[in-house]
Amino acid sequence: MAKFIKPYMDVPRLMEHIRDNSAKEVYEDAFFSIRYYQRVLRTYLSSVWS
Repeated sequence: MAKFIKPYMDVPRLMEHIRDNSAKEVYEDAFFSIRYYQRVLRTYLSSVWS
């Protein structure tokens, strides 16, 4: 099972993690994590700026 990408990991560490763990499920977890936190951030910012 792929390790969960922690939300506080910055992009260079995320890319390093993907490089070091090049299994397909790690890419999928990383992609999901990035998309999920982009969505959360976008929702938060839109509520703050409304």
